[in-house]
Amino acid sequence: MQGLIWYLAFIGSAAMAGVTYEVFTWGQHVSSVAGQAREFEGLNNRFLAVWAIASFGDWLQGPYFYAAYNRHGYSRYEIQDLFLIGFAASAILGSLVASASDWIG
Repeated sequence: MQGLIWYLAFIGSAAMAGVTYEVFTWGQHVSSVAGQAREFEGLNNRFLAVWAIASFGDWLQGPYFYAAYNRHGYSRYEIQDLFLIGFAASAILGSLVASASDWIG
């Protein structure tokens, strides 16, 4: 049963990532010069490949951290809170740092 939950979570996350990618890249290549578009497309594909591997590796370590926390005596709810705080901090700080780096240059 637990394997099915992880499988469904992975499929759902992959589907959301695909939909998000399509929404944000819809019609962006129309105004580009042909040579620059091909060069950018290659760079974009290399970046997305590396990003996907890194994200997948990060996703795979979750169960191991859960087992480590469980072995050290944390309850299921404490582990849940740790994961939730970590994801929330990443979402908030990641957005702020990305905005700041775009603004600063």
